[in-house]
Amino acid sequence: MVEKLESLWGEEEEEPIPVKKEKVKKALDKIAKPKKVTEVKEAVSKTIKSKTISIKDKLDLITAEVLRVLGKQRDNIVVIKNKGQYIEYIQNSIKRGKIAVDTETNNSLDPITCKLMGLCLYYPGAKQAYIPVNHRNWETKERLNWQLTESDIKEGLQLLVDSGIEEEYHNGKFDREVLICTCNIEMPVGKDTMIGAKLIDENEYSAGLKQQYIDKIDPDQEKYSIDHLFEGVEYADVDPDIFALYAATDSLMTDRLDDWQEPILNSSDYVRVNNLYHETEIPLIPALAEMELNGMFVDQEYAKRLSKKFHDKLDKIDNELKELLLSLKGLIDEWKLTPNALNKQMKKQSEKQRANAVKSANYDDSLWKNENGVWYKLSKAKIEQLDEELTPESLASPTQFGILLYDILKAPIVNEEKPQATGEEELKAIAKIAEKDDMSVIKNLCNLILERREVVKLLSTYIDNIPELAKRWPDGRVRTHFNQYGAQTGRLSSSDPINFQNIPSHEKSIRVLFRGGIEDKLVESNTNIFEIPDYCDVETVEGWKKAKELVLGDILQSGNEKGKLIGINLQNGNYQLKVVDL
Repeated sequence: MVEKLESLWGEEEEEPIPVKKEKVKKALDKIAKPKKVTEVKEAVSKTIKSKTISIKDKLDLITAEVLRVLGKQRDNIVVIKNKGQYIEYIQNSIKRGKIAVDTETNNSLDPITCKLMGLCLYYPGAKQAYIPVNHRNWETKERLNWQLTESDIKEGLQLLVDSGIEEEYHNGKFDREVLICTCNIEMPVGKDTMIGAKLIDENEYSAGLKQQYIDKIDPDQEKYSIDHLFEGVEYADVDPDIFALYAATDSLMTDRLDDWQEPILNSSDYVRVNNLYHETEIPLIPALAEMELNGMFVDQEYAKRLSKKFHDKLDKIDNELKELLLSLKGLIDEWKLTPNALNKQMKKQSEKQRANAVKSANYDDSLWKNENGVWYKLSKAKIEQLDEELTPESLASPTQFGILLYDILKAPIVNEEKPQATGEEELKAIAKIAEKDDMSVIKNLCNLILERREVVKLLSTYIDNIPELAKRWPDGRVRTHFNQYGAQTGRLSSSDPINFQNIPSHEKSIRVLFRGGIEDKLVESNTNIFEIPDYCDVETVEGWKKAKELVLGDILQSGNEKGKLIGINLQNGNYQLKVVDL
């Protein structure tokens, strides 16, 4: 059976659609005769997630959906299948003087562990090129042997580097890292349209390539993503000719977006912005890429000792809380018999809360009441919100802690807008009042909870979490992403999987968890300062290496590990290496 697949642009492509299982056929029918784009996406996504359909059925759905959205580009894309064709494309781009570059990986956003699925290239006047590298036969899982290799990709890209032509990227830091890790080549980033978008308008709600292209170049283009198509399907299993429609279009969009940005950045109104772009932001990309790839080495042995220290501290706090709760048991039991504990109250709810409740499978209409157009919901009695027996873990719940603090212990209200508030600011204020008014139980409770929260946060976010995160990578280093415009102000931010810029400065023992390199070894010392000979110019790389060799040669003789070398400082005009005790 042959059905017409109507593309987004109204063009029709003929594709064979064999008879499928019912759910697959329904999804294919929606793709072939779409009424609403959202309806098509929902049907395809739901069917792809099904565990009852085969990989072949999923691949057929992917093919149909990609053709629906991007069928218009079929005649504008070339899939390069031999080295000679690849080198010729590179040489022609050099003659043209510019090229847009994009990488596709194997369902991975980690440059260090990913595989290069293919390379996307485009220069004005040419077809969008996709060069497959690691696609495979979906049945045998064997790599398609006609593809180019990473070595071939490097050879062609080296021609670009040597030529010095302008290279355009969108989020070039990622592509640079991917090519370093997979092809062993450092590509210069001449332009980055993601950074350009943020510099032109810092209020852009999305600097993503596809959204930028729709907003600035082609509003009729459907914003497409095939991420939802690949649950249980790897990019490697998709036919390169189909995958190319999705992948290669990105390099074209990058070039078109750069053409739109360039006259704006070169205008008289954007002189300072243009200088910032070319003199600061673009040169910063290689440095940030190197920082991300290097990461920070995590001292796993030290992490174990640090974890034990803070878990012991948490146990001590919890034991004190248990004793305090035991002393309050009589008071808590008395309160449980009061109307304050037993009565249910009608709480005002917003229209959104009401709407969400109605959609819920647990919706109970008897709990809701409308008075003069305002919705109220019957809440649980306070006694129902408490664990049968309070523990230190129970008090991690703001609701349960608030009941104990305000309803049972009658602590003073310090936040009129939120009378049951249990935030850090409120607890410090209550503890201060309690100290003046001789309310020792309330003061001790507030201080213990504040201390417990701090220790739990240090353990969960840093001390126990960071060593586990470092195990993601084979070299034992933990990494982050540095975002040049991750903050609304344009400030550099750090995220995923950890914010390096948020390591607590007040807890110095956590900072010692990290090591920058092999020179940070455990050493024995009677003093924590080692003078560096003044003839070593430590402001140069070679001088710094020489200084470390000289000093470490003197102090790394003992096998008794008592301290940790953490770096260099300037004291009274002299450079010194510093060691801290563990």
